[in-house]
Amino acid sequence: MTKTVCWIHGAYSSDRAFNYLREKLPSHRRLVFEYDVRTPLELNLESLSEMLDSIPVDGIVGHSLGGVMAALMVKREYAPRGVAIASPLGGFPVANFFPLTQLLIDVASTRPTFTELKTHNFEDKLLNIVASYDGRWTDGVVPVNSQQSVKTDLVEKVNMNHFEVLLDDKIGEMINKHIFTK
Repeated sequence: MTKTVCWIHGAYSSDRAFNYLREKLPSHRRLVFEYDVRTPLELNLESLSEMLDSIPVDGIVGHSLGGVMAALMVKREYAPRGVAIASPLGGFPVANFFPLTQLLIDVASTRPTFTELKTHNFEDKLLNIVASYDGRWTDGVVPVNSQQSVKTDLVEKVNMNHFEVLLDDKIGEMINKHIFTK
């Protein structure tokens, strides 16, 4: 049976960011959620929820801010399993002090969105791929401590930067194992 997978790119990116990874995966029905970071995150989440209500999925994969949305959809039971890749699951503390754009408002670590994520135990439903370049405190964009802010039984740490994770066979294998072989 062909699986249906929803893909959510990061802020200021596009669905093309996943092209390499998708080539490494079994054939599947691709559902893409496009969003605009100028729109409040909660409104984007409402649109995503409506889409997933009308088209059930077998899994959801998100990178960066898209991973935050993917995790929330798993938590809210719109998808049975998900993958968050290099995602600020705990928000960005510095954004609390500089709410200059809608994106910075949405990723402030004090937002209810991040409390919702941090207080939930995903068990084996969320694969959290944590990127850190050469053991640094960040992947070049997202701090490691923010990426590690959720409780899940499935955490994979990789030595890659924020964008290399989208171009690595090992990440494709992790997605395949979590979404396609279960």
